[in-house]
Amino acid sequence: MNKKIKNIVFGLYNIFGNNIDYRTKRITDKYEHKTGPEQEIYNDGARILIAKDLWFMHRYYVLACQDLNVNYKVVDITSNSWNDEIEKYQPDAILAWPTVVTSVDKSIFDTRLKLISDVMCVPVFPSLDGLWFWESKHRMTDWLNIHGYITPKTWMFNSCKAALVFSKTCKLPIVFKSESGSGGRGVRIFKSRTLLNSFIRSYFRKGFLTNDRHKLDNEWGNIFLQEYLERADEWRIMRVGDSFFGYKKLAVNGLHSGSSQWEYAAPPIELLNDCKRISDDNKLYSVAIDYFISTGKTYINEVQVYFGMAYKSEMCVVDNKAGRFIEGAKGWEFEAGSFCSNNLCNERVKFVINNILQCDNEL
Repeated sequence: MNKKIKNIVFGLYNIFGNNIDYRTKRITDKYEHKTGPEQEIYNDGARILIAKDLWFMHRYYVLACQDLNVNYKVVDITSNSWNDEIEKYQPDAILAWPTVVTSVDKSIFDTRLKLISDVMCVPVFPSLDGLWFWESKHRMTDWLNIHGYITPKTWMFNSCKAALVFSKTCKLPIVFKSESGSGGRGVRIFKSRTLLNSFIRSYFRKGFLTNDRHKLDNEWGNIFLQEYLERADEWRIMRVGDSFFGYKKLAVNGLHSGSSQWEYAAPPIELLNDCKRISDDNKLYSVAIDYFISTGKTYINEVQVYFGMAYKSEMCVVDNKAGRFIEGAKGWEFEAGSFCSNNLCNERVKFVINNILQCDNEL
């Protein structure tokens, strides 16, 4: 089913029912009995807590722990018994792939992961900062700006009047991005000032909702607009533990995000260096950084601690060989092999275990 038809189907579900309820049931039916036991104890080693995700993304961590014989327990930290279960299990670390199906789900995860880290003193992976701005364009943009990273020019208005004043003179085309949403969902490119003004008024009066969101989870009150970069190339550079990956994202109809088109090649060394610097500085050891290169300048488009993997694909291929980049004594080296098992969660679990064994509580 192509993307346009999916959007129509999801929109119809939101008219006659609730798209999120339908999708949750479908995903639950598919994965509920395929994730294996919710606890396995293999040895006297580290004990990993896995936060359950409503749409079963946590299953990759379960499979990774099973592959690596790592002790684990799955806990629903949105339940009423979450703190009792954690206290009883006494984990060495928690692996979280937060539920972001709705803004309510994200808020619960953000709050409880902070308490687990700050009060219960359980290291959280990925980092709290990264999880805090994951699936939040507004938070991510503020985080990038406060750190002084170079991004496309971005404007956020919590006043309809201010947004309309801006729209009178802003350069077109201009890009709107919804607060949450991946794969190009919630992205609009406006080439007409009339259409832009109409959209701004609708955004503040009625709110904005993508067809894949809960119909009560309307976004409103803080509109996000960004400059459109002409003829931009986009590279995605990823780091998981000490492994680095990269590929070039190709645009379709002016959009790189969600195009499902990419080109494999060795990523530019300067982008590998920049990704390492940013991830080291901010302890982001599970991260994807999307770079725009336009008219000789490099911009950061997005930073996310989790990212999509289509069709179980490898994330880096050089000379028709899958692999990863690692930083050695002589600089960056390409190592051929498969490092993307279970949506890269094998690499994530290895990194967490190695840090725990080294008594490093700052994952």
